[in-house]
Amino acid sequence: MSVHLTVILCTYNRCRSLPAALQSVAAQQLPDALEWEILVVDNNSTDQTSDVVSEFAQRNPPGRIRYLFEPRQGLSNARNAAIREARGEVIAFMDDDVTVDPYWLQTLTVSLRAGEYTGAGGRILPPQDFQPPRWLTLGGIMDSGGVL
Repeated sequence: MSVHLTVILCTYNRCRSLPAALQSVAAQQLPDALEWEILVVDNNSTDQTSDVVSEFAQRNPPGRIRYLFEPRQGLSNARNAAIREARGEVIAFMDDDVTVDPYWLQTLTVSLRAGEYTGAGGRILPPQDFQPPRWLTLGGIMDSGGVL
């Protein structure tokens, strides 16, 4: 199978937020002809991360969700291991504590698949109930609706 796109999701002890992240990326609206995979890199977790990934893998098409254990702690180690194992020609990274829009991958990669660009990025919005920690000041940070 030729995989065109790999979503890399590195995680460490986030088995509680991981299901929402996986559900959102598994529900992507993509053309049927596009072969893609989700590669979850467990960065030496001590919680039930592997069980969560295994459950999601069983509920999705075979090979859609893959699990990789990376024992060397650190995001750089996890990402580098994932890049080595990725089957896709295009790689997209997402965090384990976010949910993505159903059209995130389609929007992110349409220009890449057309050969127009070699990289893409997008904005990240906090959840509606986001409460910043005391040490974070948001004064002056703007979004499309005004100051956050």
